[in-house]
Amino acid sequence: MVSIYRRFIRACCVIFRLSRFNKSHIQTKSERCKSILPEDFLEENLISDDPDTKEILVNSLSNITFVHKDINSEIEDESSEEYLPNYINSIQRHFIPSDKSMWKLEQYSTFLEYRISARVGLAYL
Repeated sequence: MVSIYRRFIRACCVIFRLSRFNKSHIQTKSERCKSILPEDFLEENLISDDPDTKEILVNSLSNITFVHKDINSEIEDESSEEYLPNYINSIQRHFIPSDKSMWKLEQYSTFLEYRISARVGLAYL
């Protein structure tokens, strides 16, 4: 599972680089692209021996969701552990695990795997 996951993440990173991905390109007037675990927090605290792997993890598509611009403004500077409990009734729609332990940095890889698996499972319904 890990090797498939890593290939998927690396492919996404390559696509980002090739397309010069910018979150503002996929935002609408009412919705904003939101990193569930804040990118700045990940950049500062995520430990990886390989800078490419760290970049892939920090910029993972599996850490992105869309939220209303007003909600995004409210939670912009909060950590996921601070703001997610306030939206517990909505997290399933965003494929965010309800297990609060998975919102921690130590579980970030598991968090990403969960979101990938949830989306793939939806594709086969």
